[in-house]
Amino acid sequence: MRKLLIICATAALIAGCGGDGGLTEEARGQLVLHVVEVRRAAESFQPELARQKLTDFRSAVADLHKRGMIDDGQRDQLVAASVAVEARIGLAPTTTTTTTTTTTPPRVPPGQDDDDDDDDFKNPGQGKRDKAD
Repeated sequence: MRKLLIICATAALIAGCGGDGGLTEEARGQLVLHVVEVRRAAESFQPELARQKLTDFRSAVADLHKRGMIDDGQRDQLVAASVAVEARIGLAPTTTTTTTTTTTPPRVPPGQDDDDDDDDFKNPGQGKRDKAD
């Protein structure tokens, strides 16, 4: 399910990078590289990094538009796709790490009793199981 969510999200961006006209081949190549970065961050369950990569994607779209490599319609489509992807990234689960600590009780040194009963040093090494009296 998570993988499908990520695939759908990045597919929206890639689809925005296609289409007829409105986007030069060079611009498409640059944007696809940004999409790959967004996808990697999302697949690594790093939503903050994915959002940062989306911000980089939007900056690239703005820059390419300013340089005339993307027309207004294509720019609007790409920005809308990035907003949809960001919403989906917010739905993707993140990983959490928990740490558990296991403590081992201290070992009783040889020659010391290991309990509170009165069988101190009777049958050393045998414990209570052999105590018959």
